[in-house]
Amino acid sequence: MDCPFCKSPKAGVIDSRKSKRDDRLTVRRRRCVACGASFPTVELPVSLPDLEAKLDMVQRFEELPANLLRAVSDVLKLTADDKDNQLIR
Repeated sequence: MDCPFCKSPKAGVIDSRKSKRDDRLTVRRRRCVACGASFPTVELPVSLPDLEAKLDMVQRFEELPANLLRAVSDVLKLTADDKDNQLIR
């Protein structure tokens, strides 16, 4: 965990507890070894369905250029085939 004040990567955990509002949240108090500043962090566990949804979204985004290229080539084929049959204005 990087210190938000001096950006040092060395920050240790002083205190850790569950949130009073939500049992899923873990609140940790951290202290930077370099500058001595203390700051809180809040951690929320990520469930497996959330990760699967994000992975699916990434895969769909990666497929987007191929799908666009396929759609454009289909349109170009239609216009080339229909050029003889239709009047283009």
